[in-house]
Amino acid sequence: MIFEFALDPTLAAQWSDRREFQRYSGKFGIGTPRALSRVPAKHWRKLVWDAFDALAREWTGTERQSRQQRLEAILLQSLEAGTARRSGANDCTWPDIAQREHSRRQFHAVLISAGARQFPASVPVLRDLAFDDDDGLWSPQHGLVPRRPEAIASALSPLLAFARTLRFVEPHFDPSSERWRKTIEAMLLRAVYRRARDEMPDVEIHTCVSRGRRLRHLEGQLISDQIEKAQAITHALKGWVPQLPPSLSVTTYFWAERVGGPEFHDRFLLTDVGGLTFGKGFDATDGTHAADEVITVLPRGQFAALCARFSSATADFDGRGNHAGVGQGRSAGRAR
Repeated sequence: MIFEFALDPTLAAQWSDRREFQRYSGKFGIGTPRALSRVPAKHWRKLVWDAFDALAREWTGTERQSRQQRLEAILLQSLEAGTARRSGANDCTWPDIAQREHSRRQFHAVLISAGARQFPASVPVLRDLAFDDDDGLWSPQHGLVPRRPEAIASALSPLLAFARTLRFVEPHFDPSSERWRKTIEAMLLRAVYRRARDEMPDVEIHTCVSRGRRLRHLEGQLISDQIEKAQAITHALKGWVPQLPPSLSVTTYFWAERVGGPEFHDRFLLTDVGGLTFGKGFDATDGTHAADEVITVLPRGQFAALCARFSSATADFDGRGNHAGVGQGRSAGRAR
């Protein structure tokens, strides 16, 4: 899964030393299970450079310039898919800000410098130089996930809690069936928990209208058949609105495969901080067909290719009909 770590600006400033950053290199960002969080969003970088200036007092001009360039590159790479949280306590020290924000919406952990002050026991902390890669907080382990709505939502909860974009890719999504609805609903409830109205995620569902038991083989399909399926899904979506969390909308995109083109088969969750692949899908199983779900983090290259594939500019699939937006949130009915 993917987890959110609040990053101490003082520790970030120390990464201007190549030796200090070595243990963290490649451990954050797309393709990894970790995303760094900047809090407070507006002033976090200033706090980093203030800490950098304090360290730079003992350096020569040449060393300062070299370290500054190195730190700029590290921050750009490590924070490429990170998060940013505003805070109403910008006049406090950073530990106080992080602690207060954690009480509002929990981080997976707070990553602090070796010399930082102690945090309350209620805040999960990773102190620099005091943990290794096998630490359970740094490298959480998860096994097979029961294919039940609450089990899937619970397993994904750390990611759902902070991702700003949730793009569900499910070829057989059927909002008229509880198998799909209940799982998506359980995940969306986790996604909106304790979020302010302007922090609500953008939610998309990408599904296929050239697959289904009632459809002919792809070579014999008519575009009208595919559009008819899209219209049926749109109708079912309208009945789904009362079950959606308030202030949230869901936009559904309808895609058709092309003869000789790639299959629309695998299932993914693509977000602004990385992606996950699902062995079976988002639909729950009934008691007589219990099954487990295998969920893994997508490597960087695959994630980038999939984001491009499920874009309005893609050449991999054909769009069928207008996308359907339902709900009351800011993205309802919005074109991409």
